[in-house]
Amino acid sequence: MLQLELHQMDNPQDALRQFAERASRYSFDLNGKVRKEDNFVALRGGHATVYSGILQPDGSRVAIKMARGCLPGDESTIKRVLKEVHLWSKLRHENIVPVLGITTEFELTVSIVSPWMEKRDARKHVQDTSIDPRPLMIDIARGLQYLHTREEGAVFHGNLKGANVLISDGGQVLLADFGFSHLVDSSFSMAVSGKGGFTMQWTAPEIFLGEQEASAKADIWSFGMTLLELLMRKDPFHGIKRNGIIGKMYRNEIPDRPRDEETFSRLTDGWWDICLRCWNFDPSLRPTIAHVLQVMTNLQ
Repeated sequence: MLQLELHQMDNPQDALRQFAERASRYSFDLNGKVRKEDNFVALRGGHATVYSGILQPDGSRVAIKMARGCLPGDESTIKRVLKEVHLWSKLRHENIVPVLGITTEFELTVSIVSPWMEKRDARKHVQDTSIDPRPLMIDIARGLQYLHTREEGAVFHGNLKGANVLISDGGQVLLADFGFSHLVDSSFSMAVSGKGGFTMQWTAPEIFLGEQEASAKADIWSFGMTLLELLMRKDPFHGIKRNGIIGKMYRNEIPDRPRDEETFSRLTDGWWDICLRCWNFDPSLRPTIAHVLQVMTNLQ
């Protein structure tokens, strides 16, 4: 078990170095092997900042992900990042972004290093309206099915949305961002204060309303919202403010079906039916991802 005791150490940099050494059981220590690209403008999301870097000695380009909105050396943040690294390092699938390792050389925190994806995320990718999002959703489903059915223990993603699906240079669809994921029956234990995060428009009502924790059924709800998002190239519930979305959750209301012009007629009855099944307000009545994948494959 990896025990973290940052608050007991006077020098945060020494603490980080020790954590990196002890965390090497779960991921490669890349200290001294990664440098930031000076001319790159950082990408900032709700919970992380991503820099472009170069991995030595092969010179390949990588993404350096570090938590944002926290103090340097913040104990709870370091715990959360190492928990994510531990989970992420266990995942091996063609539709999952691989983690290359960690570094503690930037901004007094633990950073996660992964391959750089030039095409960025699926949401940006489908802004080119010639790209049909439906084949992307099939690959997303394959990645999610792998997570939900791993022999070593199921993983619930917990924050599935277009921004957390990356597109490789070769066009491969890759699930990313496991900061809010949950590994079932893990022998790895690390207490992290505070609750996990989520993005309201994609989050299952039972999670949003605080009634249940992450689950495969909650991921299915988010999958349906991601399908709608990529077909519309907009957020689910777009144009509705936070309080309005909260009201819809309490009233068991789902997004309206978009007009054919908004989706280039790609949201056919069959694909809309997938959304409706994913958005059942009774989680037990939502389909498994294996069933959704089978239905989508038959629609192609």
